[in-house]
Amino acid sequence: MELNHVDKMLISEVNEELQIRYGLNKEKAEKLISESSLLRMLMQRSDFVHHEGPESWASIIASNNKLKTVPLIKQKLLVN
Repeated sequence: MELNHVDKMLISEVNEELQIRYGLNKEKAEKLISESSLLRMLMQRSDFVHHEGPESWASIIASNNKLKTVPLIKQKLLVN
């Protein structure tokens, strides 16, 4: 099964959340996403996966990798 547009959007949003909230670069965020259960679950139960938003998935991935959030002021700088 191939990922659809909505699945790819979720992955992109999770990547962005990991970059902003946890200070990761794009490549590191992509690596953690690919090593997580997110992609496998999207292939198997896309409907279930989309019940959680990108913030929740980023938090799950971060927790599984013992990442800490960056301070809010730095998050705001990363967004701009």
